Amino acid sequence: MKAGWRTKTLDDACQFSNGLWKGEKPPFVNVGVIRNTNFTKDGTLDDSDIAYLDVEAKKLEKRRLRFGDIILEKSGGGPKQPVGRVALFDKE
Repeated sequence: MKAGWRTKTLDDACQFSNGLWKGEKPPFVNVGVIRNTNFTKDGTLDDSDIAYLDVEAKKLEKRRLRFGDIILEKSGGGPKQPVGRVALFDKE
């Protein structure tokens, strides 16, 4: 490690957020959601087939993706494609 650098945990350097589920309490906002089918093998997202979901407006702001966010697939893997793919969110 370079002189002057410090060791940090991911928890110290990152903010972790789970995805959203269908809202139960209005008001709702209809937003695009990323599914495992949107992850590509080269670390990008395929946004040609985005699904939409009504989510609770108050829960959306903390989970809205921003340019440079790193997205980790945490479910949906299978024998030919294990779970854990990563993609960089490169949209404005």
